[in-house]
Amino acid sequence: MTDVLLINGSPRAGSNTRAIITYLEDRLTDLGAAVDQFHITARGPSDEELERFLAATRHYESIVFASPLYFDGLPAVTQAFLERVYRILVDRSLAGEAATAVNSIDTARIRRRVGSRLPLAEREKGRRARPAPDPVSAAGPLFYGLIHSGFVEPAQRRPAIWTLELFARAMQWPWRGAISLGGTSPIDGRPLDEVGRLAAVAREGLALASREIVCGRPLSTDTLLVCDRSPFALLPRSVAMGVINARTRSYARKKGIDVSARPYSG
Repeated sequence: MTDVLLINGSPRAGSNTRAIITYLEDRLTDLGAAVDQFHITARGPSDEELERFLAATRHYESIVFASPLYFDGLPAVTQAFLERVYRILVDRSLAGEAATAVNSIDTARIRRRVGSRLPLAEREKGRRARPAPDPVSAAGPLFYGLIHSGFVEPAQRRPAIWTLELFARAMQWPWRGAISLGGTSPIDGRPLDEVGRLAAVAREGLALASREIVCGRPLSTDTLLVCDRSPFALLPRSVAMGVINARTRSYARKKGIDVSARPYSG
């Protein structure tokens, strides 16, 4: 059984990110994976929560880090989370190296003192019998990204994907690629099965990705191409533009925004 951790990098409750990873969780579970979720809230994880997260990562074979795109990058609290995790890793690594260096010096001194009292033949025998040190593997869980946005163009999401890839490489976690979904605004936090045609691309792409994640394989070119498709391509252009404009006006009314205002004119 494959153990997978899904990280919800959206600070909003009831977000599209939550709907997307819940659908992915269902597909992974159908394939026999054991799945857990970890949510990065708007306040960010406490030190205790961060310690629990770091301890838990050792028990998962794969991690999927999902986040919305805010303008052209990750949400600030999500970016800060990655930086905190990396900083803890670096600090502990440096502390471990320092402790190892001190222990090595002390061990060498003891060996010199004890070895000098032994006959030469016994010293040589001890050197030959000493086992080789075990290789140390820095590989952690397989790391997948999942970035989504209201923009349909894949290029809009690339900077956020690059951020996740750089994080994985800095952590020395094997990078397996990222799911990139555009035009996700119509989801509105609803289960993907309830969204209809406008979530068809997301459902298909996540189903394909789940089969590769559960096997630990890198995301294939075919899967990435499916995920990159615009969900509005299934609709006539006039209908798609009408839906987008109607949603924009509805959102503006809800937030009390005057879209016709020109505060810097005149």
